[in-house]
Amino acid sequence: MKTISLKIKEVRKLTADAVEITFEQPSGGVLSYEAGQFLTFILTIDGKEYQRSYSICSSPYTGELPKVGIKRVRGGVVSNYLNDYARSGMVITSQLPSGRFTPTIVPPHVENYVLWAGGSGITPMMSIIKSVLQANPEGKVSLFYANRNEASIMFYEDLKSLQADYPERLHITHILEEAPAAWSGLTGLLSPERVQELLRPLLQSHLPLSHWMCGPAAIMEQIQKGYDALQIGNQLHKEVFTASGGDAGAKKVSSHTQPEVSRVVIHFDRETYAFEVPKGRSILDVALEQGIDLPHSCQSGICTTCMGKLKKGKVELEVQEALSEQEIEEGYVLTCVGHPLTEEVEIEIN
Repeated sequence: MKTISLKIKEVRKLTADAVEITFEQPSGGVLSYEAGQFLTFILTIDGKEYQRSYSICSSPYTGELPKVGIKRVRGGVVSNYLNDYARSGMVITSQLPSGRFTPTIVPPHVENYVLWAGGSGITPMMSIIKSVLQANPEGKVSLFYANRNEASIMFYEDLKSLQADYPERLHITHILEEAPAAWSGLTGLLSPERVQELLRPLLQSHLPLSHWMCGPAAIMEQIQKGYDALQIGNQLHKEVFTASGGDAGAKKVSSHTQPEVSRVVIHFDRETYAFEVPKGRSILDVALEQGIDLPHSCQSGICTTCMGKLKKGKVELEVQEALSEQEIEEGYVLTCVGHPLTEEVEIEIN
């Protein structure tokens, strides 16, 4: 996999447990990316290598330097490390930008972009918001942003500034679980009923709607139920940050009989790799163990970096929330949570 070196220019504190990291442009050019994509950092911490993905919060249309937003999480080795130790001048190795959470921005494509975010799920939304406002003069944005309390709102001042600059094109609704007495926004949990209540006026818009959501699985499940109740659930694009059920380490127990050993063939980067995967092991785990450097990041079925198209055989996924129904129907699988169900499996990774 091709990697680049990114030098930190500035670290800005967003909340008590979140930072924004600004990078200098990589040597030899300008970082090319689409609004909504992420970077996968490769760091060695205490002698162990980690790969973690973080959404880009800058816009490719505004001329600003590339930035990511990173929130501290319990047990998050890399996110906590970067919150504690990221400094100006520090160099981080990263894979090239990737990800498919990328709405069409530029004209003549004109839409009302309906964005739902929870917690640090605001990071790719910041890139989308700034891109629409800068590059699509007729486009509008409706942001619904849920947080625990006012102090936990990432990019709070940035959002206020953008709303002041574009009052007719950017509409922001904050929802807090624990609101102060003087709070003028919404309070309570984001339930399916509330989602429908907020969404109904937008359905009368003269502009086509483009629906996107990103955040913790628990919040996204409520949003999805609200959309399903309105029979438009298939229009909602999503970026998953954690596995459903609130446990990022949760694995679905196989309901199928797996061969004791399967022969797996993978086509990637003009190379073909063949290896055996024992029962109970994921395809990616075995590949990495054998020194085959396949694309990967989260290793828990969330980011889709490891996605490939199944050409032969059958594969069971421990989790598949990150894939759309259409992608599943077309045969796409995630190698990090994929287990062969047939003695022969062939996958093509683009």
